[in-house]
Amino acid sequence: MSRPGMDHLTIAEAKTENRLWSNLCGLVFLLNAVAGLLRLYGVLYQQNLLEKFTSGAWLVLYLAGAGTCMAIVNGLAWLSLCYHWKRRVAWVWGVCLLSILAYWAERLFLWSSGQLTGNLIFIIGLHVLWIGLVAIFSWNESKGNLSKIYYFRHGA
Repeated sequence: MSRPGMDHLTIAEAKTENRLWSNLCGLVFLLNAVAGLLRLYGVLYQQNLLEKFTSGAWLVLYLAGAGTCMAIVNGLAWLSLCYHWKRRVAWVWGVCLLSILAYWAERLFLWSSGQLTGNLIFIIGLHVLWIGLVAIFSWNESKGNLSKIYYFRHGA
């Protein structure tokens, strides 16, 4: 028995396809959570150096807070995918957009003018790929939910 719009796939193959996009999104969120923890570790390890070469302790606090927040938020998005929370699609979109906006806000307001053009095209491409991955994941999730409704109503 196959799902609507996926006549060539069995139910097991369709679930595997949905799991692929979920696993890829989970990997991205897990890597972002690890990056946040590494950022926090770097701030704690290099705190004296940062205070010596920056304009104050506020930057150290910001970097530690941002690393902690990104680790927690991305970790929660990863958990939402692992444990199939009801609102996982909203979590994934929210955390994806929050991470991208936080990156660009930091880049625009905290980086020096010489650093702004360094890897611009790469980062834009990476963020477009990330949004594409989340869009494919949410489309597959909605397609799976629609097929469950279809099967429930039609008894197939």
